[in-house]
Amino acid sequence: MKKAIFILFALFTFVFAQEADVGNFGVRDSIQSSLIRIGDCDFEKTFDPFATAKDLAPNLVSAKACDNAFAFDLFSRVYKESGKNFVFYPSGVREVLKVALLSSGGESQAELEKILGVKKSELEEELNSRGASLQNPEEGCIMSEANLFLVSNKFKQNKNFAQKLKKYFGADVLARNFSDAQGTANFVNKWVEKSTRAMIADAVEPSDFSPLTSVVVANAVAFVAKWETMFEKELTRSEKFKTAKSGEVDVEMMHKEAEKIFYAESSDFKAVKIPYKGGKYFFVCVLPLDENSAAQPNPEQFSYLWHSFDKSEVRLYLPRFKFETERADLKQALERLGAKQVFEFKYENFSEFFDVKVEQKIDKFFQKAFISIDEEGTKVAAVTFMGMATLGKPDGDGPKIFRADRPFSFFITNASGGIIFMGRVENPAKMGL
Repeated sequence: MKKAIFILFALFTFVFAQEADVGNFGVRDSIQSSLIRIGDCDFEKTFDPFATAKDLAPNLVSAKACDNAFAFDLFSRVYKESGKNFVFYPSGVREVLKVALLSSGGESQAELEKILGVKKSELEEELNSRGASLQNPEEGCIMSEANLFLVSNKFKQNKNFAQKLKKYFGADVLARNFSDAQGTANFVNKWVEKSTRAMIADAVEPSDFSPLTSVVVANAVAFVAKWETMFEKELTRSEKFKTAKSGEVDVEMMHKEAEKIFYAESSDFKAVKIPYKGGKYFFVCVLPLDENSAAQPNPEQFSYLWHSFDKSEVRLYLPRFKFETERADLKQALERLGAKQVFEFKYENFSEFFDVKVEQKIDKFFQKAFISIDEEGTKVAAVTFMGMATLGKPDGDGPKIFRADRPFSFFITNASGGIIFMGRVENPAKMGL
């Protein structure tokens, strides 16, 4: 996906601190979901793991390729404003859409199958083999993910489908009086805050609920990781960062002096890959070679860089930053991906949730995310929310120079290069939007 300036173009794996507790809402290892069979994508095959979406249909490729292609495609449709910081969790969107597919039939099912690149029957096989595994914290790096399912108490639940969701996603289906909009918003926000280690607050508002709300599906993820080798705080100092729209701004620039780290270059970009403790996750930062460019890598360019990483002596400069992406609208992005029927009132939409026929459509679909990077490591969190409504019915022999003092792209990946979060930093001195 594309766009630029000091935007952080990043894909993250969320890590949760070891004492993380998300109660009984259900937690699973989200990385596992990117390693199993998805439709036309088979992880046992060893094709290019960063194939683009158009390459996926006729071939069997790795499941990671499917997820990465989906991530880039969706990011390009969600991130529209160059000049703004942005962080995104594409796997959360995919997870929520899986629930939508499992619960739908007819034309809506066909649309969602095409968007996700998987048949409903194949998705069930995948989820059945996956199960709802609990988080598996590692030293210095933990990732936690939780799901929430709420249904209107006005309709009789489909208990069999509720049991299926519990098995696949590790969360109960809870009946809720959506007429109590304030109470529902408080309940959801409390769950989000707990599931994201208080990194995200006030994710929803009372106006997101009404007596016509029928179903709520939410996915929350939190990632907390320490660098394998921390930046020395004594070396951090105020330096200039060149934004594309606001000129130079003062930022706190972290330093690593001529260390051996993973470095890669292409004809258009250079990148570094910084490991977190445990060696399972990485922060990938991508800069255009042209200092006047705000370009972002496409899937092929990211793939080339990933496969080109090699240990090199690098003098690294990385700004300390923290920001939040406020309610990125996913409805328009889903429409651009081909969805139409899910936004119209139909009986086959999400029909599996209830034992009675209810005409439903997607009414709310958004994501809110947070990222913080400092000398010790990285913290990232995101919540993806879907609400359904009813009718009421540098070079040379010396060390390479990598000075991130201008717009760059960043990625956090797993050990095989699978993208979890992606974003862009336009201005590290600017908090929030």
